[in-house]
Amino acid sequence: MAHASLPPELLILISKYFTPEEALAPSLACRFWHSVFTTVVWRCYTIKPRKTSPTIETRTKNAHHVRELHYLGTQLTVEDDLVVPYTRLTNLWFLTSYNDSVDNEQLWIRLTQLIARNQELQEAVISDPVAGAPVELWQTVISLPVLRTLEIRDVCMQMKHWEAIWNGCKGLRTLRMYNMHSWDRLKINDEVMEKHTELESMTLQDSHYLPLLKHCPNLRHVSWENRANSALFLKMLAVYLSEGRLGQLERLHTRNADDRMLASTLKAMNQIKELSVQDGKIEDLSLQALTQHFTTLQVLTLPTNMNNAGDFVSTVLASCPKLTTFTAPMVTATEIIDGEPWVCSSLTNFDIIIEIEDAEEDKIRNQSREIFGRLSSLTYLTELRIRSFDTLSAPTLQGLEFRLESGLGQLSTLTQLKLLDFSGTIQNMSVDDVKWIRDSWKRIELVLGKCNEHGLFQDQPGIAS
Repeated sequence: MAHASLPPELLILISKYFTPEEALAPSLACRFWHSVFTTVVWRCYTIKPRKTSPTIETRTKNAHHVRELHYLGTQLTVEDDLVVPYTRLTNLWFLTSYNDSVDNEQLWIRLTQLIARNQELQEAVISDPVAGAPVELWQTVISLPVLRTLEIRDVCMQMKHWEAIWNGCKGLRTLRMYNMHSWDRLKINDEVMEKHTELESMTLQDSHYLPLLKHCPNLRHVSWENRANSALFLKMLAVYLSEGRLGQLERLHTRNADDRMLASTLKAMNQIKELSVQDGKIEDLSLQALTQHFTTLQVLTLPTNMNNAGDFVSTVLASCPKLTTFTAPMVTATEIIDGEPWVCSSLTNFDIIIEIEDAEEDKIRNQSREIFGRLSSLTYLTELRIRSFDTLSAPTLQGLEFRLESGLGQLSTLTQLKLLDFSGTIQNMSVDDVKWIRDSWKRIELVLGKCNEHGLFQDQPGIAS
């Protein structure tokens, strides 16, 4: 269709579905398309190390298109870009480290001015690894009228300044704090801390700031991103829950969890929609406590080093009807086959390591066929990962055999599948098997793993990559 016959309103609507990278080519087609797609090209502007940036003149000319501005990387020289007249930003990331080749005091002044010019900012992510940011910068941040997400990284400030930030950002929905430190080593003064009734999500990494949780009565999601002090985090969380302070909490992420403390927290929560445990030892106490939330559970991530996880994984699959995302530890094919029928028909993302214990070819095929039968009921799956721990070296895990003669054809029901990952598992696919994957899963975008001893999916003879 010629561009002249395409209504401008329709072209503008179509352009909204393009990424900045995809919009670059159509922006060069003609003047009209350039005027439409340039807005998309400049919607998100990122400065990274070793990335060639447009001239100041070009950036200034297109500044009014930029909505998301990201400074990412180390030793960036960004002081010239900070004077570009960006005035319509909704998202600002300033994640860069100390650069001894520039006047850092002047840099902070310009960053403060940039923030002050953009009163429509909804998300701000700021890193200050050398504690050079002036108080004026934070005062400018907390004065933003529609700021909803604030992420602070590598920041060291006096506790009274942090208390001012907390009390000033009353409209926040999301707060993320990584590697926060206090110059004066003072504890939070509960008497001066105001309640944040709008805050719904909080990420913490330092135990000094755990008391903030009790000032967030409507918190729905909390994430602990520190392998240390996880027991203290869970203990304090359980106390606040038992006191009725966090009655809305329904999503929990933690690292290196202690089984007893995690169980206490799970028992105290009214409901759980999402639980993610990275590392740690989840054992009988936590697993038993989690069963009371099976009817509401939607997202579950379990640590890969769980002992005797097979029975519990089978129980989850047979007991959680609302589950949409499940990242499971290693189980054996026998444990899956002997389990109850699955009820998690809404599952869209499934990541599991399944080991077939017997090396006999017939048994591998029979067990693969039975498990493919189970998988065929997950008709909403978009991502399926059935892989090994080690995905970099030569395949060593005897997993499911993705072959038509092993029941692969049963997976024709997975019409929504976009990603298949069997990396690290031993496969011996034929060209017909690979063609079936290509032809049956029309939406497939990525296949990870070696199909056979010859190589990857796109390397198979007669198969277009």
